[in-house]
Amino acid sequence: MNTLEDRVRAAIRATAEEIAPGGIPPLSLAAKLQRRWPGPAGLARGRTGWPRVLVPLAAAASVVAVVTVSLALTRPTHSPALPRARHLAAGAVRLGAAPAYDGGIVPQFYVALEPVPLSGSSTRAVVRATATGAELAVVTPPRPYRVFTAVSAAADDHTFVLAAQRSSDYDGPPSDNLQKYFVLRLDPADHTARLTALPIPGEPASQVVDEALAPNGSKLAIALGAGRRGGYEIKVINLRTWSVRTWRGSGGSSHMIGEVVQGADPLSWTANGRTLAFEVVTGPYGSVPGHEIRLLDTTAPGGSLWSSRVAVRLGSDAADAMITPDGSKIVVPIVTQTTREFAEYSVATGKRVAVLGIRDYRHASYGGWPLLFWADSAGSTLIVYDDRPHGPQLTKTGEPDAGVLAVVTSGRFTPLPGTGEQGAW
Repeated sequence: MNTLEDRVRAAIRATAEEIAPGGIPPLSLAAKLQRRWPGPAGLARGRTGWPRVLVPLAAAASVVAVVTVSLALTRPTHSPALPRARHLAAGAVRLGAAPAYDGGIVPQFYVALEPVPLSGSSTRAVVRATATGAELAVVTPPRPYRVFTAVSAAADDHTFVLAAQRSSDYDGPPSDNLQKYFVLRLDPADHTARLTALPIPGEPASQVVDEALAPNGSKLAIALGAGRRGGYEIKVINLRTWSVRTWRGSGGSSHMIGEVVQGADPLSWTANGRTLAFEVVTGPYGSVPGHEIRLLDTTAPGGSLWSSRVAVRLGSDAADAMITPDGSKIVVPIVTQTTREFAEYSVATGKRVAVLGIRDYRHASYGGWPLLFWADSAGSTLIVYDDRPHGPQLTKTGEPDAGVLAVVTSGRFTPLPGTGEQGAW
């Protein structure tokens, strides 16, 4: 045995002696989960960052098996040094500290699906600090999955659901086209982020319109469609009992669940996980579309999508609507010839009650559509994604970088620092 081997063996023994018996607890996923991203056409979506485009289980699953995942961790150049976790269980990586945003009360963390340069795929889910945009942790899809396709968030700022699939090729084998769902749980006290599998069947990625995690983490909604003239359905999975309910509606030429604006999200929840708001595009095929925001009571009997209540009707100048967590308002970006507004409508009356912010672009070069990612309980503060005032710029990888993340409140539009990646809060 040479000197190097002696030193290695001694180091291993010393480290082992530091671990007390029973010091590493058994792996488990908290039974109670606690609380959304856009991209190229054809990719699944969730109210989050880049590409964001069930049958009952045979037996109740009381414990979610923790999968050993392929995880990557990077130390960002401009973020604080990552603290040392007390232990790193299988499927976990170290999580850096996130400073609070001093311009208002917004979540400290968000998760962005980082796109591969010049590609619609995302092979990394990046945990970032809202206040600085600093990279705090990175996870990659567990094998055999290769790409993430969507992310949504619970309101606790610690729980996220990610969708992954084996291939970004939607024309490939059916097995490569299924989305598998995972929970990403942040534990700031232990400085860890852990990815675990949800025991629910995968969904055909080409059929997924959107998915949304309820703010209280109790339910996951998945909207599925078969094309403009096909049928639509919304599945709601109870993540505590693993029961599944499905609501269906024919598509036809007058109604479809989905977005007219690329990257917009048709699904959003109230805080109690009872009411699901979904956006319906209306009007004959080929006409100028209108929009309805419908409210689905997920605790009421029935299975028809179109029996849901119409809360607000909007024109073609509005898209990407979101219900406020308290259920009182619908927040929606509206684009006119000279402005873009973040307006609020009363759920009770369907009438406009407030405008949170207006951006004048008579003398600027805007091209895309503003997107909503987060609202506080009453909708007085928003996190949005919008164009830069002077049009697209190119990133170092040669991709267009047209957007900026911002906090909107009381008529103020305050850009957030960092990469500008869209994400889930």
